[in-house]
Amino acid sequence: MANLTAEDGGSLEIELRDAASQQRVDTEELSSMKAQIYVLDGAFESQDWTAEEFDGNIVKPRAGKAPLLKGQTVIKIEKGVAARKSERPALNDEVWRLRNIGKAGELRKQLSQNRIKTVKDLLRWDTIGLLRKKFNKINTWDKIIEHAKECELDDYERYLYTYGAMEPEKSVSLVFNCIYELVEVIIKGQPRSLQSLNSEEERFVGKIKEQAYANREHLEPIAATPTTYEIVSKLTGTQAVSYSAPYQGLQLPDHQGIVSVFSFVFYDTQI
Repeated sequence: MANLTAEDGGSLEIELRDAASQQRVDTEELSSMKAQIYVLDGAFESQDWTAEEFDGNIVKPRAGKAPLLKGQTVIKIEKGVAARKSERPALNDEVWRLRNIGKAGELRKQLSQNRIKTVKDLLRWDTIGLLRKKFNKINTWDKIIEHAKECELDDYERYLYTYGAMEPEKSVSLVFNCIYELVEVIIKGQPRSLQSLNSEEERFVGKIKEQAYANREHLEPIAATPTTYEIVSKLTGTQAVSYSAPYQGLQLPDHQGIVSVFSFVFYDTQI
């Protein structure tokens, strides 16, 4: 059974509107109430139904069959607006759509003050390790993040971070997904899966990843799953800019036993 979502795949937003003016009702007595969601059988040529017409068009489940709607079908409307928690959140949903985060709660206020407004923002903070460090007194993070990770990631959103010398053949590039998880490594122009890295390479890549997380403003958006040629072409078509980093002089492991020594250089595109 599919979830009910908006046309863009996000959560449904429900408003109480005046039938004549189509303005939201937010001050009248009925602007705050509980409402039941029903499946209706109708062409909706007219939206001005009597109570009897509405009741007559409610679709009832067949005998012995499961209800047509499952989950939370009763919603609370306050000042003409209602929004229920998503069964499956979307990346661009506001964080209060997640379980254990109230719309007017203190946690949501704290997150907003740190520019964490969407599910994507929250997952990024969790990936880079800042979420629990910043909000270490919250004991429900496991449940919140578990719900947040049910959302579908954007496979077309990727970011590039490059560590290396002026020569592309000595560079190391990290490719991150939309929530800053590392998904691919390009060493000396050759794409490598994370599983193919040996222990020494893993430690080296881990230090570069820490540097990338500390300098997120320098993550460069790129096309999804770029080829080695596209990445190398992008790097060779950029201007190298010196960038101070705590890992200057890192040694890049070489499979032939040769160790390349270089300092960190950030490539600032001129495109």
